[in-house]
Amino acid sequence: MRERVNLRIMILTFVALAALTCAAVLLSASSELTPAATYTPITLDQYSSTVISRYGLSLTLSLSSMNYHPGAQISITINEKNTLARENNVRVADRWPIQGLSLNPCGTAVYPFGMLVLKGYYDAASLVDITPLKIFDPNQILSCIVPGGFVSYDFEPWSGMAAICTTMSAYENTKPAPTDMTTSLTLPGFWVGGCCNATFSSFTTGIYTIVGGDEWGALVILHFTIS
Repeated sequence: MRERVNLRIMILTFVALAALTCAAVLLSASSELTPAATYTPITLDQYSSTVISRYGLSLTLSLSSMNYHPGAQISITINEKNTLARENNVRVADRWPIQGLSLNPCGTAVYPFGMLVLKGYYDAASLVDITPLKIFDPNQILSCIVPGGFVSYDFEPWSGMAAICTTMSAYENTKPAPTDMTTSLTLPGFWVGGCCNATFSSFTTGIYTIVGGDEWGALVILHFTIS
């Protein structure tokens, strides 16, 4: 009888500690989140653009060039980094600046950022009623399993490496291995049409806009030309 009581006490103690850990993560993360963010755009060079958020994060969008010939492949890189010299735990926010940002046919997966491509020249003020190009093949039949339960991103000091904290990791009182918050896409063109009958097209002559954004509201824009 005493062994059963002791076992029950041990289980209840573990659950209580896990709950406290989860609460501590949420409290720490929420202290990094404020109702409104202000962003300062920075142009590092002609091939990249960065915004710095009040959460201590920088979102950078980069191109391999600003001018391409028809038929060329467009190489795009987007990354999020901690600009602080200390660990930076930022709670998830789901405050995307615009809809349609993605990194793959299923969305953004584990990353807190995404991108889209537009035909024509756009700035932040003109991103209204936009129609992004279909950069992923809509003819593919996919079964997307979207991960969930994200609580926060725990960035290492002055780094783009971040542990993706989930409700499960908080419950188990474990810290996930860090993930590099950088991803790249090489785009040969775009798709025209809907599912099962879309056709591929290379980027035609003209100006294009690449938009990057994160779930804390950051927005960064670059342009390239096909000529």
